[in-house]
Amino acid sequence: MKILENYSQCRVPDLGDASGEFVPSVGVKPIRFRRPVPSERASSQLDTNIVGLPESARISPAEEAFHLQGWAVVSLCCSLSLENVISLLTAVLLEKQVVVFSNNLGELSAVSLALIPMLRPFGWQSLFLPILPQHMVDFLDAPVPFVCGVQHKTSDLRNRTNHLTRINVYKDDVKVQWEGKPLRLPRMKDLVRNLHPLHEAIVEASVNHKKRPVIDPSQEAINAAREFLNAWRAYLNSLVASIRYHSITDVNEGGEGKVTILLKDSFLATFQGQDRSFMRAFAETQMFSTYCDEVLARD
Repeated sequence: MKILENYSQCRVPDLGDASGEFVPSVGVKPIRFRRPVPSERASSQLDTNIVGLPESARISPAEEAFHLQGWAVVSLCCSLSLENVISLLTAVLLEKQVVVFSNNLGELSAVSLALIPMLRPFGWQSLFLPILPQHMVDFLDAPVPFVCGVQHKTSDLRNRTNHLTRINVYKDDVKVQWEGKPLRLPRMKDLVRNLHPLHEAIVEASVNHKKRPVIDPSQEAINAAREFLNAWRAYLNSLVASIRYHSITDVNEGGEGKVTILLKDSFLATFQGQDRSFMRAFAETQMFSTYCDEVLARD
């Protein structure tokens, strides 16, 4: 308890500050740490759910993703084939009800938490439980999009999740539930061609990852994961790069206030065939709407 008290009193460094220090107890070597600045452009949106924290100690979505991206993305790519990684991300982008199964608690939490950096510049807007406690399995009946991680797959859980999108990490298997025709990400062939060597590089750099703790990937694997994430994030950004050119702004009398609205049909018309089918479904998600509101509000 004394160690926890000392930790709770530890000062949270400002962004870029390398002077952080935690002394667990008297006579124990202090642990020094720094708070790096995220490589992604900082978001103005802060986590205001934690009451009583000074502004400097609150974490932005960009910083949260930055701290997760190394170990979590490595574990995601080592656990799932590229095809299944893309299937998982497709389901999450369309706000499906997703259940992740793994007996390994570290692997389970890593694969689930990897979705936070992998979704940037978007952010998950609904229920997110990387590890679902046994007494909370009723959440699987919630009529909203969710991502839940389940460690023990009982017969009851199998019955509860038959109609959901299921990610079986332990056997590298993804089953996405579609109401109609399955949807594919736009420019899928180009995406796979770009990501395939980067995914292989992560796996090759983690040959002994089964012998290492999930939280301790090699630096080579972390560097490879950063390249993979950058390529994927560039792809996501390219899907919404033109939204500003398909919007109109209504300025109130006096010019004191303005409202900018996305012309959704005009935006969707820039995509062709099956690409448009995916983007039409994606444009109806809360994730897309929130992103558009934030971007257009800055203009």
